[in-house]
Amino acid sequence: MPDRQSLPNLLRRTALAREAFETRRRQPLFQVQALAPELYQIIECASGLERARRSSHAAALRCVADLERALTPSAG
Repeated sequence: MPDRQSLPNLLRRTALAREAFETRRRQPLFQVQALAPELYQIIECASGLERARRSSHAAALRCVADLERALTPSAG
């Protein structure tokens, strides 16, 4: 059992770990980049790999939403 003096240090380290986790969690999974006036690629941020190409920005954003939905576990 930790002594009373180490408890504030433990609480501080826990708060820092939670903050670091939340920062990583808020980072985008995918990024849309323009290749040409009517061509967009979807890049996976973690690996830097191209995941898809679409002919409009709106279609690229829909694709990103579909990819993120596929990666997110359903709540049911």
